[in-house]
Amino acid sequence: MIEETFTDVVNEYASLLENVTAAYQADDIGALKKAVHKIKPLFGFTGFTSIQSQCLQFENACEATPSLHLLATEFTSLKNSLLQTRSIIEEEKERLALFNSR
Repeated sequence: MIEETFTDVVNEYASLLENVTAAYQADDIGALKKAVHKIKPLFGFTGFTSIQSQCLQFENACEATPSLHLLATEFTSLKNSLLQTRSIIEEEKERLALFNSR
């Protein structure tokens, strides 16, 4: 079941991350908040609660900030965390698949 969860997360991650990036590039703070909100649960499913918290903090910042330009540093930090976590989740999925195949 855990392997299946990680597989589902890996399958959804790319498109959800693309939505986050596209919303930022479009300078659409509302869409960015929604995109971050949609990717956030993946981290709870896989045990990355610190990234989940970072997403929540960014969502709150989007709501409190009138301009996306004021969130550039926070976005860069979040995006780096999302990219690093994606790699870790993919590696863990592979480890689970290997373990379960024995």
